[in-house]
Amino acid sequence: MDWSTAQRILCVRLDSLGDVLMTTPAMAAIKASRPGCHLTLMTSAAGAAIAPQLPMVDDTWIYDAPWLKATAPRQNSQPEFRVLEELRQRRFDAAIIFTVYSQNPLPTALMAY
Repeated sequence: MDWSTAQRILCVRLDSLGDVLMTTPAMAAIKASRPGCHLTLMTSAAGAAIAPQLPMVDDTWIYDAPWLKATAPRQNSQPEFRVLEELRQRRFDAAIIFTVYSQNPLPTALMAY
């Protein structure tokens, strides 16, 4: 994939509002480097609260990833299958996964692949 042709870009930051806020300079730089691109932010319900205040974000997709919370394993995988199907339907040209040292980006990377 040639970055210079990416128009539909998915930015993933699945944790809290503060973490999304700390990612805004990077998202602004992405938007500035790709004039006319459509930037979608995939984030948790908590992180989505700040999205209306982020002018570089064109669309917000709320997804509360089960691997970010210390909860019991889900008994139903249908929410993840729905996310995979929606990823396929949205046909993103590129995905950028923002995370911290203590989070493994692999589950999200595999979903985007």
